[in-house]
Amino acid sequence: MRNLTSPGRRIVYESRAVVYETRWDGDPEWEGGLLFSGLAPAQRQAEHAYLRETGTPGASAGRAGRLVWSRDASRDAWSLLDGGERTPVSVSARAVHDEPPVPATVTRWRTFALAPGPPRSHPAPPPAGAGAAYGARGARRAHVSAVSSVEELLARFRDHPGLSESMYALCGFDISCRDHGETLTTVSGAPVEGFAGDDVGGTYFLYGDPDGQPAVVYASPEGEGGLIADSLADALAIVVGLPGWQDCLRFSAGGSLTAMEAAAAYLENDLRRVEPHLTARRARLACALSLQLPPIPQLLARLQDAVARTVPSYVLKTAQGDPYASLFGTLLPTDNPGWSTP
Repeated sequence: MRNLTSPGRRIVYESRAVVYETRWDGDPEWEGGLLFSGLAPAQRQAEHAYLRETGTPGASAGRAGRLVWSRDASRDAWSLLDGGERTPVSVSARAVHDEPPVPATVTRWRTFALAPGPPRSHPAPPPAGAGAAYGARGARRAHVSAVSSVEELLARFRDHPGLSESMYALCGFDISCRDHGETLTTVSGAPVEGFAGDDVGGTYFLYGDPDGQPAVVYASPEGEGGLIADSLADALAIVVGLPGWQDCLRFSAGGSLTAMEAAAAYLENDLRRVEPHLTARRARLACALSLQLPPIPQLLARLQDAVARTVPSYVLKTAQGDPYASLFGTLLPTDNPGWSTP
């Protein structure tokens, strides 16, 4: 029972029920975020929404068997585990309070408030029967946009403990390494600034105006380089969605998208052998960086298009004026004897 005082009268809020809210951590606009009058249907809906977000057609039945729920009694919430690893999806129990209207102001209408605290919400009343979802919340937080600057990127790494380790372990992305070991410029004269490295000695650079929406160019330790994305968010999507994207280019037969797709299939197959929870790990990284991850074929098409546009504006050169070679390699995917058959 909660008492609130208003001018000239005393209003009593009495707890009537509990509802269950499905959430995706860091994304208040997640389409799977709904309110339910029962825990079991909330969990079922959350599982289905998670599989839609992270799965592939026809794979849901098999993957569903790996999903279990772990309760956190301290905050009255349940976290969804995929193959034993925590996903960004959870279900939280929240009290519903019936707020009596002020007489002569509203006569036959009941409003509901979800406790605790902000953002205040006034959904429609829960319908009778277990498991029925009801109306979207009236007050929603603004959607968190994808990172567009190095400052925002660094802030994400500060705000998410373990993000830097996860990005390095899965994607070879090293936010702590910005020095390429030599000074690079561009043929066009546009400025470049290193902002991250990788586990093979390459460096990611912002190209152009850092206060605008700079493109991203990459320089390998072997003297190859060029454009990989038109924005920081697109570059991060490639890093997260295509770990080993460098090999997709190295074994591209001079820039063939078909060869890149074949290389990506080999890489994905090998990665899933050692990372059985790859989909969930990608989803967590994408969530932390507010990325929308397109399917792998779309990422490959974007990457191939960007690299093909390197000449003339995005060509990197050394301090001595020597240009970096193309990121497109001449090898075929079948030239790598270490790749397992997809």
